[in-house]
This record gives sequence, structure tokens and C-alpha cells, in this order.
Amino acid sequence: MLTNLQFQILKRISPGAPDCCSGSTYEGKSKLATLMGEDIFRQIAGKVIIDFGCGEGAEALEMALKAEDAQGRLYATSAESFMLRPRS
Repeated sequence: MLTNLQFQILKRISPGAPDCCSGSTYEGKSKLATLMGEDIFRQIAGKVIIDFGCGEGAEALEMALKAEDAQGRLYATSAESFMLRPRS
């Protein structure tokens, strides 16, 4: 936990909100294909995939929809369970 002094130092060094984690790098692109290569969806077809900490599940859903065959399984879990709902 930060002390007040540590917090004040950090605010002085970086007064604005960081934009490094905004997701804008992947805007209009597949985050998975950008990070793991265009071949990722062919590679995971037919496999069991577990996505721990999936948040809202955007990448998990993309994997489920773009994998070439429906024989695989995808499990996604998040500490924020209200973000997820089962899909058939």
C-alpha cells in the first residue's frame, strides 16, 4: 500500500492518467492475432483452451468464434464473475 508521500511523488512524476493500457493499439485489429500471430486460430482448433482472468471475455469469445472447428472446448474464468455468463 502506498504512503501519502509515495503517492504524492508518483503524482508529481506522472500527473496524467496513463494511456499505455487503453487498448488503442488493438483498435480495429485482433489482439490475439497481433500478439500471437495470424495463425493462432488454426493452432487452437480442436484444443481445450482455458482463459484465466478473462475479464469481460472478449478474447475468449474471439477464440471460440474464430477457431476453425467446433470440436474444441473453451473455458473462461474471471474473479469478476458478474462479467461472464454461460453460452451454449
